[in-house]
Amino acid sequence: MSHHFCCVYINSGTDGRLVALCSLPFSFHVMPSPFLGRWDFVKSENFDEILKALDVDLASRGLAKFAKPENIITENDGVYTIETKGLRTTKSTFKIGEKFSEETADGRKVESLVLEEAPNKWVHTQDDSKKTTIIIREVDGEKMSIVDDVEAHREYKKRE
Repeated sequence: MSHHFCCVYINSGTDGRLVALCSLPFSFHVMPSPFLGRWDFVKSENFDEILKALDVDLASRGLAKFAKPENIITENDGVYTIETKGLRTTKSTFKIGEKFSEETADGRKVESLVLEEAPNKWVHTQDDSKKTTIIIREVDGEKMSIVDDVEAHREYKKRE
């Protein structure tokens, strides 16, 4: 719960003075992002095709098939962190709408941008000098789906 008060400044006329009209403190509740929390891997469809498109070697792709990564998404004062724990742990920290640098699970160094298309939908673009990957994260109740541009689908369930 946040407590705020409101002031409106009005030009009083030709002398350039401003008059402040302030209200009493009021409260409002900011709804937390539906992305926040711990997400356990449920299933994956066509993920090997994404890995092939990213030139991930056969051995690493084989290991990735058996990985059941966990996503932990936190927020502190508008700064989000996505930590993915799996074969390799990665952590990305960012503000919505601001470019940032990160290292992907396959070791690529990319320039990234996360945009919020809806309260329950993030579009995460990762760009290196060779490839651009688009990751769409969408929350539907307790499920988070991740769809990449080669049409792979990964589903996670929010941990209680």
